[in-house]
Amino acid sequence: MNRQEFFRVLEEGFATLDIEERESLLADYEEHIQISMASGKTEEEALAHIGDPRHIVASYFEENRLDAALHGLDDENSRKRIQWKALFSTLWQIIILVLSALFILFSGIAIIVYIFNWISIGQVIVYQLFLCCVLIGIALLLSSLLTSTWRQFITRKGASQ
Repeated sequence: MNRQEFFRVLEEGFATLDIEERESLLADYEEHIQISMASGKTEEEALAHIGDPRHIVASYFEENRLDAALHGLDDENSRKRIQWKALFSTLWQIIILVLSALFILFSGIAIIVYIFNWISIGQVIVYQLFLCCVLIGIALLLSSLLTSTWRQFITRKGASQ
């Protein structure tokens, strides 16, 4: 096998890689051949020393697959992990939306009940007034959270379709 055939097999094997990564790998093997030839070997001896290009391609992809699996980057697992994260994120946003809306609703009901109680009894009970103010503050904070969460939810829902 000559140099052209060797690099043709490597290029075909590495065809699925990024152009930069493929060029880098091919340049590395070219450098290995030049170093071997500079040390006195012929082109055939240098190519024989490097090995069969089909084995090189197979071992490269096997090493990268093992590295990806060890580091949690395996394609199938990462897709599933991303899908589960998106699902839980969506569920979490729905829970926040529902709980915030319920809290705001009950805060409004509590304030209305306090006003009716004040009108019917005619006296202001300080701790009830304090609780109403706290509920109003929390309801305002939750309403801002509710609007931002709603925007994120709508944006994410629109992006997934």
